[in-house]
Amino acid sequence: MNIPKVLDKLDKEQNRMTEELRQVAIEAQSAKAYAKTTELVLKEVKKELEKLNKNLSKAGDDCACKPIGHDNQCEKVNK
Repeated sequence: MNIPKVLDKLDKEQNRMTEELRQVAIEAQSAKAYAKTTELVLKEVKKELEKLNKNLSKAGDDCACKPIGHDNQCEKVNK
């Protein structure tokens, strides 16, 4: 058994594994940043949806609907 060749193979394998770990760490950091960005965007979307819902509720308070016919159609009626 040639010890220098074995040591060289082990060194190359260690370098390969170190590089793989480095790549995994980079990908994990990227995924974490993406998740944080997504979280922030979703918070903003939630705020906007809450505003829209509030505005729709106000609009619903100002306007009623009376049924017309038998097929669940509505006619808007101002209160």
